[in-house]
Amino acid sequence: YLWGDNFLVSPVTQKGVTEWKVTFPQGANWYHFFTGVKYQGGRESLVPVSINTIPVFVKGGSFIPMAEPVHDMEAYSTKTLILHYYYDSSLKQSEGFMYEDDGKTNNSWNNNQFEKLFFKSENRKDGFSVVVTREAFAYEGKPENREITLVAHNILKEPKEVKVNDVDASFVYSKEKKQFSLVVEMKGSERLEITIK
Repeated sequence: YLWGDNFLVSPVTQKGVTEWKVTFPQGANWYHFFTGVKYQGGRESLVPVSINTIPVFVKGGSFIPMAEPVHDMEAYSTKTLILHYYYDSSLKQSEGFMYEDDGKTNNSWNNNQFEKLFFKSENRKDGFSVVVTREAFAYEGKPENREITLVAHNILKEPKEVKVNDVDASFVYSKEKKQFSLVVEMKGSERLEITIK
């Protein structure tokens, strides 16, 4: 089944199997959430499974915002945000967004007591860019600034250069995981443009 626009979940319903047949929707590449392995859309593939993992896949080009784990919702906050981006060279661009309000107030949407973070990527000849913008209104608990850790998946070689708003930025690259990450601070409604070459 599809969970939202970005996730494909294929529950294993037979005991003791070590692989599972998954039909991938066409029109996109799909990336295994736990291993990063790429699967082409419009095909059936046998996927290795174990007792500890079920087949979960993310559509190429997706932005998946995540918060740090918490023990209860009182401690929940997106002041520190982990933004996973599933890079796919076959796409010219992709978009996503995150909606947030205080989780308690009725009609937050109608009363402008919410915010949206918008994410956009664009592939270029020499790399790609990720842009983060914000549409924010007042609500209880709204973070004024955010620390965002961008984790880009399916990066086959180490970037030569990463810049945030035209300023060189340090990053960490994992050849084994085929991903890089960097930490940026988003102040207020500042526009962030991260370019990767």
